[in-house]
Amino acid sequence: MDDFGKGHATYEQILNLPIDIVKIDGGVVRNCHADPIRSAIISSICDIAQQMNLKVVAECVETQEEYTHLNNASVNYFQGYLVHRPAPLTPVCLTV
Repeated sequence: MDDFGKGHATYEQILNLPIDIVKIDGGVVRNCHADPIRSAIISSICDIAQQMNLKVVAECVETQEEYTHLNNASVNYFQGYLVHRPAPLTPVCLTV
């Protein structure tokens, strides 16, 4: 489920949809290390995901502080400028 924590992505949908990964919206991730409310939201998402055997992805991870905080909260995967800046795709030629 993409953009969890924003718009129509709700806890009820986690119960009713066949998903295996929850992606936390970047709006929740930004400055999570410095904001106790954002931190509580992330902890809640991670706790529920663990109970349901779901993986958690955090998007928009831009600082080492955010990464450390999210890693401590049991986020499984990270996306954002800290991990890698966007880059053009490299064409791949496959031979059969």
